[in-house]
Parts: sequence; C-alpha cells; structure tokens
Amino acid sequence: MFSDITVVISKFRDFDVYKLLFIIPLVITSYFIRAFRWNFLLKNSQVKIGVKESVEIFFSGMAFGVTPAKIGEVVKAHILKKKYSQSISKTAPIVFIERYYDLVGIIIILLVGMWFIELQKILIIILFLIAILLMILSQKKNIFEKIFKKTSTVPILKKFSSNILLSYDTISSLLRPKVYVKGILYSIAAWSIESLAVFFIFNGFNVNLQIPTTVFIFTSSTLLGGISLIPGGMGVAEGGMMGLLLLNKSDYTTSLSAVLLVRVMTLWLSVIIGFIVLKFKI
Repeated sequence: MFSDITVVISKFRDFDVYKLLFIIPLVITSYFIRAFRWNFLLKNSQVKIGVKESVEIFFSGMAFGVTPAKIGEVVKAHILKKKYSQSISKTAPIVFIERYYDLVGIIIILLVGMWFIELQKILIIILFLIAILLMILSQKKNIFEKIFKKTSTVPILKKFSSNILLSYDTISSLLRPKVYVKGILYSIAAWSIESLAVFFIFNGFNVNLQIPTTVFIFTSSTLLGGISLIPGGMGVAEGGMMGLLLLNKSDYTTSLSAVLLVRVMTLWLSVIIGFIVLKFKI
C-alpha cells in the first residue's frame, strides 16, 4: 500500500462518492439485521429485555469485532450480567451461536453462488455437512452427557461442571429446528445485503463485476479470514479479495483501493460505531 500510496490516493479521488448513498445504508441495515438476530436468540434463551436495550448491547459488542473470531463480543454477556443479572454461562454461548449462524449463512450463500460460477463445490459442501452435523449433535444430550461424564473428573473441568451443562442447554435450545431456520435466514439476509454494499464499492472504483461474482469474492474471503482466527481476519480477508479481484482482471491499485474501502465499511465502521455505543449508551 505504501509503495503505491500516491496512486491509491488518486484512485480514491476518482471514486464515485455518490455510491456511498447506497453503501452506508446497506451496511447499517446489515448491522441491524444482526442485532435483531441477537435479540431473537436472547428471547429463545429466556433472556427478556427490551428490543432497544438488546440492540444497544449488540452494537456495543461490535467494538470488539477485530478480536479472533470476534470472541471479544463476549463482553455482551458481561453487560447482561451487570445490568440484568443474567448468568454469563447462560448468555456467553449466544455469541458463539452467532458465529455459527454467520458461518452457515455464508456457506449457503456460497453454495447458491457457485451455481453461477464454475468452481469446485466439494469443499463448501463438506463445510455445510459439518455444520449440519454439529446442529444434529447439539440435540443429542445423551451423547453430550457421555462425553461430559468422561471429562468432568478432570479437576479444571469439575469446577465448572454446572456452568458447562447450563451452556449446553442454551446451545441446544438455540439450535432447535425452528430457531435454526430463522437464525440462518437472518444471517443470509445480513450477508446478502452487505455483499450488495460491496458490489457498489467495486462499482464505484469501476470494477464492474456481476453480483454473483462480487458475492463470492466477498463472502469466501470473509470466511477464510474468520476461520484463520486472526483478529478481524486481517491480512487473510484482504489477501483473498485482492487475489480474486486480480484473477478477474482488475488492476493492482484499483483492487487494493477497493479492498481497503470494503474493509473500512464492513469492519472498521462497525468497530467505531461499537465504541461510540459502548461509551455513551452502556
């Protein structure tokens, strides 16, 4: 980036700023969809707070979106304990369920998108089957209890045995078929809308790709960044998008500029909003 800083600045000057009128509302909408998913998961965990309070807690958690696999968002469980006396062992698993639904949502979008793009589908299909298997196993308490009985004699696990069982109950309830379908629909909607924002970003830099190609570039790179467990997927997500844009015959500096703006709008904007809400609302 620094070697081509003047060229990158020039590319940003040429960016069609009117595209921001579409980009920012789309990105914000995707945040609210995820916030409503969080509220939906809270209700199904028998955590009864107002929608406004729930959304504020969700947005405050976005401040920690650059932690590995967004694990820092567990701060939402601490806020629920402090303000509403909700057990952390009951609410912390919800954060992990959010990540699970994000993963499944992206995988489904990729599976659909790959019918429009000639690419091997086997890896995505395997990931999808693993995700479904995890859901099925979550409903088999007898299997969990057998594994738990064998490991609960370990001193460090024995101390947290009751909390682990409570976490299982939360996870199992949030992966029930009825909740599962709605959770995935929330995720697909959020990622689809965010992908559309990325389409307008690319278009603003005159990278004219079809929507299915844009969706594939964004979601597959985000997936790689997420499973890398690097904070915010930094380096991995950007590298993935850069490589795929170059393969689609976009020049280097245009690709770099577009990827930088994508990350600002889809990652760093959420972190900034999160810190603002965390400071003034929570």
